[in-house]
Amino acid sequence: MEAYDHAMRGRGGIRMIRLGAPFIVAIAALAPLGVVAADVRQGPQVGVGAGDSIQDDLYAFAGTIDVAGTINGSLVAAGGTITISGPVHRDVMVSGGNITITGRVDGSIRAAGGTVTISGPVGEDVVVVGGTVSIGPSATIGRDLLLGTGDAAAIDAAIVEGYARAPAPERDPWAFEGALAAIKAEPW
Repeated sequence: MEAYDHAMRGRGGIRMIRLGAPFIVAIAALAPLGVVAADVRQGPQVGVGAGDSIQDDLYAFAGTIDVAGTINGSLVAAGGTITISGPVHRDVMVSGGNITITGRVDGSIRAAGGTVTISGPVGEDVVVVGGTVSIGPSATIGRDLLLGTGDAAAIDAAIVEGYARAPAPERDPWAFEGALAAIKAEPW
């Protein structure tokens, strides 16, 4: 036992445990404080009704997610079908098979899905990766739009606040194959 104790002290093992233990205890004591405020929901179906309000971030994991109420924080969701028709006062981060966002998002949207449709106003950036992506005519995007799509993308939105689109002579640049190539060709 004495040889083991001497070996550990020689390598600084005991000292390290003595110095590290208070830090580990402090981190463990503080860690739950950040998680307490979030609302985590999971199951086959998760919903926030039209009259309901979530006062902080909502984490939703379900086959079907329907958010018609108000989210006063951010929304993080993963599911098969995700529908967001209520306002979200911060960011939306979603991943799913079919994603439809018609409600107002004050922050940014980050979405990955098979079919992604955005037709509501977005205060900041939109980053979308999907098989089919549609940005509707009633959508406004306050800052940047980044798309990655394997299929045709339809973009009818006012992409940047104050941006005026001139009609293309041969084809409409807002309905095209290969979204990124057409965006690079636009005179931003």
